[in-house]
Amino acid sequence: MTIGLGILAYAVLAPRDNSRSLVEKNKPAINSISDPDAILPKALNALDEQVRVQEGFIFVTGASDLDTYLLPPQSSWMVRCGVGLSLQLGSVASGTDGSVGSQIDLWLTTDMIEKTACSAVAAKIGARMQEKLTGK
Repeated sequence: MTIGLGILAYAVLAPRDNSRSLVEKNKPAINSISDPDAILPKALNALDEQVRVQEGFIFVTGASDLDTYLLPPQSSWMVRCGVGLSLQLGSVASGTDGSVGSQIDLWLTTDMIEKTACSAVAAKIGARMQEKLTGK
């Protein structure tokens, strides 16, 4: 019992390192990308490898090359950037018994991208997707 009290007393009264906040001490070491040019070639290449427009349809082949999806050209899409970079195609609608739809998530990179770089990268990915859809 006295050993337990001694450990408790040491834990409560021991000197503490207050030079860094608890958040900083527990913050994971994540290398984020702040230069759009550092990630853009990799992301555009992934987009070109996984998405093509042919005969009026959008063909999507996942990174695994096991599945191919065919979507109509008017399918909605959006670019998501931050914790990774992805292109989401199709839509999901909530139904009474859950969600239904045809959303496909393509991960172009899993790198952490800073907010300032995301603006430039997402715009370039969006422009490339528009080029694919319009054939320009």
